[in-house]
Amino acid sequence: MTQPASPGWYQPEPTRVAPRDPPPGWTMAPADPSQHSRLRFEILTMLLLAAVPGFIIGLEGIGDPRSISTDIGTLELLATVAAAAGPALMAYHLLWRDKRLGIAGFGRRGPGFIVGYGLLGLVCVYLALLAAAMVAGSLFVAFGGDIDELSENADEGGVALSAASLAVAYVISITAGVTEEVLFRAYAITRLEELGWRRAAYVVPGVVFTLLHLYQGVLAIVLIGAITAAFTWLYRWKRSVWPVMVAHALFDAVQLTLAAISSS
Repeated sequence: MTQPASPGWYQPEPTRVAPRDPPPGWTMAPADPSQHSRLRFEILTMLLLAAVPGFIIGLEGIGDPRSISTDIGTLELLATVAAAAGPALMAYHLLWRDKRLGIAGFGRRGPGFIVGYGLLGLVCVYLALLAAAMVAGSLFVAFGGDIDELSENADEGGVALSAASLAVAYVISITAGVTEEVLFRAYAITRLEELGWRRAAYVVPGVVFTLLHLYQGVLAIVLIGAITAAFTWLYRWKRSVWPVMVAHALFDAVQLTLAAISSS
């Protein structure tokens, strides 16, 4: 009976033990070919469960862009958290079952590493967002769009400047930062790498994640794509999901706070 390949990193000609932070040239050790069918079915099922409901809802945003509303009750908030946590917990369990948590970026890291690279990731996200906004804005105007009208739509946010509304906003930010990074970075990228699809691993999960934000409108997809690229870059660079979670949660929290201030 063929034994599954042990998780790890490899080089064509290994010269030393694979480090925790893989240098250029190191790649994911692929899973045993006998496991490929199971892994393909598993990741397809996981992405469908996580993405299809959000994608269907998001289609409404193509013609009627919407923003996140924090004017919700406790039960609705708990339901939102539970719905997001379900696929993420399942993804974590599947990685744990196959002893892939370490390679997927769940290894123990110090607070300085997590916070420091999380803040660096946040800066990179805003730089990517600025560049994408300049390109998207130029194209929008070039094709006859009205920037003033776009600004008015952006001001129709659902975040009030109150303690309760901000508390809901921060719970949503933390939930999204944790669950989405577990699923779309740690799990999806690792699984696709195991299948030997290294290039697809850094594109497909990001595309799926970006399309889940269609409810914000087509133009927002360009901006979300840039943000996603920054998160993926940070994960690929440090191979740790913790700082990416921090960067993601901080970005969402800052954006919702700014939305609350601007609407007050």
